[in-house]
Amino acid sequence: MGWFPSCTILFRRNRTMARSWGISQRIWAWT
Repeated sequence: MGWFPSCTILFRRNRTMARSWGISQRIWAWT
């Protein structure tokens, strides 16, 4: 969960990462 905040910041800076964020969120839930 250490990279969770970093992904949140990237998501805010890049809206295009919203798609990747959705996929990453699924993988994050698995882990």
